[in-house]
Amino acid sequence: MQQAILLFALNIFDAGLTLFWTETGRATEANHLMQYLLDGGPAVFLIFKICIGMLAALCFYRWAHLPTARLGLKLSLAVYLVIFAIHVGVGLVSSGVTSWLGL
Repeated sequence: MQQAILLFALNIFDAGLTLFWTETGRATEANHLMQYLLDGGPAVFLIFKICIGMLAALCFYRWAHLPTARLGLKLSLAVYLVIFAIHVGVGLVSSGVTSWLGL
Protein backbone atom coordinates (compact mmCIF):
# COMPACT_ATOMS: atom_id res chain seq x y z
CA MET A 1 0.00 0.00 0.00
CA GLN A 2 2.77 2.44 0.92
CA GLN A 3 4.53 2.01 -2.40
CA ALA A 4 1.31 2.63 -4.34
CA ILE A 5 0.74 5.82 -2.34
CA LEU A 6 4.34 6.85 -2.99
CA LEU A 7 3.83 6.27 -6.71
CA PHE A 8 0.73 8.48 -6.71
CA ALA A 9 2.53 11.17 -4.67
CA LEU A 10 5.45 11.16 -7.13
CA ASN A 11 2.93 11.46 -9.98
CA ILE A 12 1.40 14.56 -8.35
CA PHE A 13 4.85 16.00 -7.68
CA ASP A 14 5.82 15.42 -11.31
CA ALA A 15 2.63 17.10 -12.53
CA GLY A 16 3.22 20.16 -10.36
CA LEU A 17 6.83 20.59 -11.36
CA THR A 18 6.03 19.97 -15.02
CA LEU A 19 3.43 22.74 -14.90
CA PHE A 20 5.85 25.05 -13.12
CA TRP A 21 8.74 24.46 -15.54
CA THR A 22 6.58 24.70 -18.66
CA GLU A 23 4.50 27.68 -17.53
CA THR A 24 7.62 29.65 -16.60
CA GLY A 25 9.30 28.73 -19.90
CA ARG A 26 12.21 26.96 -18.24
CA ALA A 27 11.53 23.60 -19.90
CA THR A 28 9.32 21.84 -22.39
CA GLU A 29 7.39 18.60 -21.95
CA ALA A 30 9.28 15.72 -23.54
CA ASN A 31 6.25 13.41 -23.72
CA HIS A 32 4.26 14.30 -26.85
CA LEU A 33 0.93 13.13 -25.42
CA MET A 34 1.41 15.17 -22.27
CA GLN A 35 2.51 18.17 -24.36
CA TYR A 36 -0.70 17.86 -26.37
CA LEU A 37 -2.68 17.88 -23.12
CA LEU A 38 -0.67 20.86 -21.84
CA ASP A 39 -1.59 22.70 -25.03
CA GLY A 40 -5.23 22.19 -23.98
CA GLY A 41 -4.53 23.99 -20.72
CA PRO A 42 -3.24 23.18 -17.24
CA ALA A 43 -6.59 21.82 -16.03
CA VAL A 44 -6.82 19.27 -18.85
CA PHE A 45 -3.24 18.19 -18.19
CA LEU A 46 -3.75 17.88 -14.43
CA ILE A 47 -7.02 15.97 -14.67
CA PHE A 48 -5.53 13.45 -17.08
CA LYS A 49 -2.27 13.11 -15.13
CA ILE A 50 -4.03 12.63 -11.80
CA CYS A 51 -6.52 10.11 -13.24
CA ILE A 52 -3.77 8.06 -14.89
CA GLY A 53 -1.65 8.15 -11.73
CA MET A 54 -4.58 7.11 -9.57
CA LEU A 55 -5.51 4.30 -11.95
CA ALA A 56 -1.94 2.98 -11.96
CA ALA A 57 -1.63 3.14 -8.17
CA LEU A 58 -5.00 1.42 -7.70
CA CYS A 59 -4.09 -1.35 -10.16
CA PHE A 60 -0.75 -1.97 -8.50
CA TYR A 61 -2.44 -2.03 -5.09
CA ARG A 62 -5.30 -4.29 -6.23
CA TRP A 63 -2.99 -6.86 -7.80
CA ALA A 64 -0.11 -6.51 -5.33
CA HIS A 65 -0.29 -10.26 -4.68
CA LEU A 66 0.96 -10.93 -8.23
CA PRO A 67 4.73 -10.92 -8.82
CA THR A 68 4.30 -9.04 -12.11
CA ALA A 69 2.41 -6.23 -10.39
CA ARG A 70 5.05 -5.96 -7.67
CA LEU A 71 7.77 -5.78 -10.33
CA GLY A 72 5.78 -3.20 -12.30
CA LEU A 73 5.38 -1.05 -9.21
CA LYS A 74 9.10 -1.17 -8.48
CA LEU A 75 9.92 -0.28 -12.10
CA SER A 76 7.40 2.58 -12.02
CA LEU A 77 8.96 3.94 -8.84
CA ALA A 78 12.42 3.70 -10.42
CA VAL A 79 11.21 5.64 -13.47
CA TYR A 80 9.73 8.34 -11.24
CA LEU A 81 13.01 8.62 -9.35
CA VAL A 82 14.75 9.29 -12.68
CA ILE A 83 12.05 11.85 -13.52
CA PHE A 84 12.60 13.44 -10.12
CA ALA A 85 16.34 13.68 -10.88
CA ILE A 86 15.50 15.37 -14.19
CA HIS A 87 13.31 17.90 -12.39
CA VAL A 88 16.14 18.62 -9.94
CA GLY A 89 18.52 19.05 -12.88
CA VAL A 90 16.15 21.46 -14.61
CA GLY A 91 15.87 23.41 -11.38
CA LEU A 92 19.62 23.61 -10.96
CA VAL A 93 20.21 24.68 -14.54
CA SER A 94 17.39 27.25 -14.59
CA SER A 95 18.45 28.79 -11.29
CA GLY A 96 22.05 29.14 -12.41
CA VAL A 97 23.48 26.83 -9.73
CA THR A 98 25.32 24.81 -12.36
CA SER A 99 27.38 27.86 -13.29
CA TRP A 100 28.45 28.14 -9.65
CA LEU A 101 29.60 24.56 -9.79
CA GLY A 102 31.52 25.14 -13.02
CA LEU A 103 29.25 22.87 -15.08
